[in-house]
Amino acid sequence: MNFDGVYAPIITPFDSEGNVDRDALASFVDVLIAGGVDGLVAVGTTGEAYALSIDERHTVISTVVKQAAGRVPVLAGVGGMSTNE
Repeated sequence: MNFDGVYAPIITPFDSEGNVDRDALASFVDVLIAGGVDGLVAVGTTGEAYALSIDERHTVISTVVKQAAGRVPVLAGVGGMSTNE
């Protein structure tokens, strides 16, 4: 696999109740792809990975992958803040 080009780190939007805003996230994916990025980075340091629960990380990654729909590669952050993660 070749990782040439611009891979944009994605922020994680939240709704007014503090939940991951899937609709806003999906829209952001479309904006970035329309803008010409070559790939996306979900749940990296820009996406607040350190502050997300495992379930929230899964929500972000699955939303980004689904919305990207193979149009660009998606790199998913898999780091943890402890050895248990």
